[in-house]
Amino acid sequence: MKESTVDKIEIGKNVRAARERKNFIRDDLAELCGVSRSTIENIENGNRLPSVSVFVELCNKLQVPPGYILGRNIKPVEKKTYSKEDLLMRLEECTENQVNIMMDIMETTRRYMD
Repeated sequence: MKESTVDKIEIGKNVRAARERKNFIRDDLAELCGVSRSTIENIENGNRLPSVSVFVELCNKLQVPPGYILGRNIKPVEKKTYSKEDLLMRLEECTENQVNIMMDIMETTRRYMD
């Protein structure tokens, strides 16, 4: 069985691209992830791999799937903006059961948002 390898240069390029797309400077991303600026710089320059915990933080703060940072040809999802009116229109199309499920999802999501 062929072993999968991790390309530090590719990961660094993908982290930098995602950071720039969010208009973050390295200091911003470092603070959000709880690491030093030099850690982010070393990751982006391909000098080191992020630890698992930093990798998770990078994915979360940059809002990209893990496969994107790993270079698995996964494109980041562009965030859409919806109005309250959009939400209300969608809710009107739902059954009572669907509305209850969505309310549960929204309440859970609100509790875990930054």
